[in-house]
Amino acid sequence: MIPGRKTVSHPGNPWIVARPFPGRRQAFADLLAPAVRPGGAFIVTSRYLRFTMASIEQIRKGFVDPPPVADMRSTRRASVAIVLAGDGDTPSVCFVERTHRAGDHWSGDVAFPGGWANRGDESLRATAMRETREEVGLALDDACHVGDMAPMPISRFHSDWGIIGASVFYLGGPCPALRPDEREIARAFWVPTAHLYHPGNHTVVHWSRSGPPRPRPAVAFEGRVIWGLTYRMLVRFSDLATGGRSPLEADPD
Repeated sequence: MIPGRKTVSHPGNPWIVARPFPGRRQAFADLLAPAVRPGGAFIVTSRYLRFTMASIEQIRKGFVDPPPVADMRSTRRASVAIVLAGDGDTPSVCFVERTHRAGDHWSGDVAFPGGWANRGDESLRATAMRETREEVGLALDDACHVGDMAPMPISRFHSDWGIIGASVFYLGGPCPALRPDEREIARAFWVPTAHLYHPGNHTVVHWSRSGPPRPRPAVAFEGRVIWGLTYRMLVRFSDLATGGRSPLEADPD
């Protein structure tokens, strides 16, 4: 552990502990400060990357080529909504903290709203919209839809669980109130993009179910950590939003 830096424990999960991330991203930000990325989508400062509203259109352009359509009749499918909202240069992203439930491998995790597909869902986007309405009370529609990310495999404890998609939505501002379903969601909250990209909030999760712990990149927020599958999806979204120049460290797992 780096002297003088706080260790962040993952609530409800005894297998992981988050420690401060090395300073490479801070050095990267300091080196470029201040500068404007091509196209005006991101402004690099010595502290964080911040959105301009032009970046929403850049994100939209990143979805010009539609991703492969998941076969809703085969394999196990899930989908999440990456919901952005808020005025100004730093929109926020909606996250949830899942309730602690016996037998739930994602119990207590911080995640995007979403869940498993139902028989009546026509697409992964429909799954994300339905689950977001049920979990946090946000009614998403095609008017606020930005694009869909290609599905990716779900893996947990070296087991394949199916595929998961992600749909991106932008609600404008201000951030609407969230109404979490207490049966599934312990807490729902907005995280500013400035916080997600600030190098001081980047940590390493030392995770192990068996054997020696392995370091995994993560983001700390109010004593919680965004890591694992949600972090990997956040990196994919950030790469799309920045044209492959996300300040988030890639997670190889």
